[in-house]
Amino acid sequence: MTATQLILPVGGVVLILAVVYLTGGLKTATLATAEAVRHRLGRDAPELVRADLLIDAGGRAALAYDTASRAGALLYVMGDRVNCERLAANIVKAVKIAKSGDATILELRLRNFTRGRVRLRLGPAARDEAGRWRDRLAAFGPGAP
Repeated sequence: MTATQLILPVGGVVLILAVVYLTGGLKTATLATAEAVRHRLGRDAPELVRADLLIDAGGRAALAYDTASRAGALLYVMGDRVNCERLAANIVKAVKIAKSGDATILELRLRNFTRGRVRLRLGPAARDEAGRWRDRLAAFGPGAP
């Protein structure tokens, strides 16, 4: 293979990556603040805008739960998009609380094939809060009405 034969394909790939970068194609969405989560809920689940929120420390996922209506939603980031799924009865297979270093992890196992597992990384003092959310999510687990 000659240098000319190698320069054209490599140069083409570099040019494509430069165009993607310059047009903003490498940006990822985040759910870092309560305002961002509530804004998204306003579009996809307006009845949950005033709900209690649990937001992942990395801004990759969030949970919303309204105690009055017992309705909930899961929001998660996939690339540059944020997906919002309303939680239905029997969607949650299991909820587990674990420690990872100084963080508390709330892990959800779902019956949804598109998003089978969601992990929310919480702060070091969030173990009690994770326990409250585990109890709330029981309304969407096995045997839920």
